[in-house]
Amino acid sequence: VSSADETTKSIYDKDGYLLDKLPDTLNFGGKKVTMLYWKDVENPEFFVDDVNGSIVNDAIFDRNATVEKRLGISYDFVGTAGNWSNYENFVTVVRNSINGGDVYDVIGTYSLSGGALAYNGLVSDISALDYIDFSAPWWSEKLLETAKIKNKLFFVSGDISTNLLYMMYTMFYNKDLCSDMGLEDPFSFVESGEWTFDKMTSMSKGVYADLDGDQKLSLGDRYAQPVYVLHMDSLLYGMGIVTVDTDAEGEMKLSDDFLGEKMGNVTELVYKYIHSDDAPIYSDNGYQKIFKAGRALFNTDRADVAVFDISDREFTMGILPIPKYDENQEDYLTVIGNPFTLYLIPDNAPDKNMSAAILECQASESYRKVSPAIFEISMKTRYSDGGNDVVSYDILRAGIVYDPGRLFGRIFDSLGTSPGTSYQNQIKNGSPAWSTVIKTQSKIIGNALKKINDALED
Repeated sequence: VSSADETTKSIYDKDGYLLDKLPDTLNFGGKKVTMLYWKDVENPEFFVDDVNGSIVNDAIFDRNATVEKRLGISYDFVGTAGNWSNYENFVTVVRNSINGGDVYDVIGTYSLSGGALAYNGLVSDISALDYIDFSAPWWSEKLLETAKIKNKLFFVSGDISTNLLYMMYTMFYNKDLCSDMGLEDPFSFVESGEWTFDKMTSMSKGVYADLDGDQKLSLGDRYAQPVYVLHMDSLLYGMGIVTVDTDAEGEMKLSDDFLGEKMGNVTELVYKYIHSDDAPIYSDNGYQKIFKAGRALFNTDRADVAVFDISDREFTMGILPIPKYDENQEDYLTVIGNPFTLYLIPDNAPDKNMSAAILECQASESYRKVSPAIFEISMKTRYSDGGNDVVSYDILRAGIVYDPGRLFGRIFDSLGTSPGTSYQNQIKNGSPAWSTVIKTQSKIIGNALKKINDALED
């Protein structure tokens, strides 16, 4: 073997996964590292008590043990409530720590709490620190592209968050019902690039049937796709709309698409679809019960549903990406459900470069140990029906997109209204006339954007 071959091989582990570039000599001498985490996280991510034979559980345990050994640290995990209902509590805990309370080295928080922590000036610019290799595959490239604001990066995610994979929005479909109704397998359209919103709606027409005979839309009926109201955002992002992007100076602004003709077209498409008998809105989990019972053709939901909620289904299920706007759209796009984790370094962390090294090591070890357990084994093998599902999961992961308008959503809403809330309200309660709505909403959202940009400048 030549020395060149040896060099090439040395950057990969025995399974072909890329290794990080942290120095072998990096050691923090037994330092106790305190991580504040949101304890109401939906799926295990930060630590487990012991190995138990469950492949994801054991991968998390192995990851943490490896990080501790490699860096000469010991983890101390401190949990506090921080989900949608408790995000203010999480921000308060961090603020109190900055003002003289307990000191944390690393923070792992619900995605919308991450935006709030940045807005309140409680976290550091991670891009200015040592050790993190943002070009590495364990960091989400599109997050880094969209989340660098004012030339600062306040939070990161990727393989370091198990919930990022669990929260990928996908479209499940009932293969048996599809066949029974004489419909072509929709995956054939995915492969040809023809899986568009129009294709989905054309397959949906006429699927509704009043199976229970009560002469009204009910849980006992058959639908093309009962749509959960909180999942409507996935259709927006799947068709290539982000609400907020950044300008040349790194300031956040409403995106041209969100303000323009395309958004009007998307709003009209979604509005007409989910105000039909074939695809009505549900505000609770009735939509999932209908699909699980085999009475819905499609179901838009997060990927973890296949693992935890409908694994005991009695029909053959397929997996699709969210449909594209049209065939000219290059990629299928995947938004992440809000309950994934953003990682931050508090403004008063004692050794910020050490904190950065921990994030890099934890992310790279997750990439090699935890993500394969979740993605390759749990999602693509054990809890899917094989075949095309493997390809679909790869498409979902490759198409992950982010939106600052979403990550700062709680701040936008506290200052008036968020772009996502404007879209949802219009779809639920209004009409498809987006151009009229955005004239008013753009002023309100624009004022909020200015306040957020100003806060991030400090």
